[in-house]
Amino acid sequence: MTTSPENIIDTFSPTAIEIDALSFTKLRVEISPKTDTQLPRFLGSTLRGSLGWGLKRVTCALKNEACATCILNKRCAYALLFETPPKDSGGALDGQQRIPHPLILELPNDNPGVWKAGTPLVFHLIIIGSAIDHFLHLVAALYELCDGGLGKDRVPFELGRIDEVVNANGTVVPLWSGHERKQINTPGSRTYSSFVPQTNPANGVTIHFKSVTRLISNGAFEVPIRPVTLVKNILLRSDALQSVYCATPINVNVPEAIALAEQIEVANDAQHASTIRRWSNRQKKHVTLHGAKGKSEWKGEAVRHLWPLLRLGEIIHVGKATIFGLGKYEIVEKAGDK
Repeated sequence: MTTSPENIIDTFSPTAIEIDALSFTKLRVEISPKTDTQLPRFLGSTLRGSLGWGLKRVTCALKNEACATCILNKRCAYALLFETPPKDSGGALDGQQRIPHPLILELPNDNPGVWKAGTPLVFHLIIIGSAIDHFLHLVAALYELCDGGLGKDRVPFELGRIDEVVNANGTVVPLWSGHERKQINTPGSRTYSSFVPQTNPANGVTIHFKSVTRLISNGAFEVPIRPVTLVKNILLRSDALQSVYCATPINVNVPEAIALAEQIEVANDAQHASTIRRWSNRQKKHVTLHGAKGKSEWKGEAVRHLWPLLRLGEIIHVGKATIFGLGKYEIVEKAGDK
């Protein structure tokens, strides 16, 4: 029997959202330039491109083969992380041409443009499920990135350290010493429950889309992003990631979750259209990426019931081009709304 929309809040419980099948690790990477250098304002293409180039250098066995047709593409770290091959699967993957990358890039909070020698450049990598096994491949790729240099002048960098972020409060555990080229610890496999503090969910929050977020609705990128569009994307994305890299689909009553999202009230919205212009080595031209940025205040009992999904979206990012650092948002709880 289908629950009517007005009764969904009475029957849908946050505990019914079982999302701990999605495992991940979050890495904090610190590199620094050996001499003063200038880097592009948008570092997504720079870091993604150089990391992918480095990974291909250290892992590709058949360098003249295209990844899509290479006989090794289902065993290759580069193909898995950057040229994710299609996989036959049901659930969220039905009808999709591509599946999500298991590697997500979080860009530095600040980019001064000009980086002084020795100034730490810190960014994060989130690795999903079985892709965590390729941690050492990524370490080798980061050395290649540093040796090959960044920016138009290809100034070399130094790999300082790699840490694991073990919870949403930012606590870190050292994994790798770049100077000693030595592994200190093995990255763990985290889940929503072990990473996010288990507090009483809020009824009112501010959603801050910190990087350009590209969610499609009715064939166009949506600005402002509505609660139902965000929830739909989290459901689709988390199910696809779990199905492929964690072998277990998400356990959520999808129709009820979407109906709940439609009941979230937007109290105040300050989102705006935003664009990024990046260079595409593959297309040999500049590409413009459109999406939304800014803050939106959402409130209502439905926010509390969808709390685990909204917090999960913070971790795995949403929309297109997450491997370039897009689709990052943060949740700020409103005082007095718990």
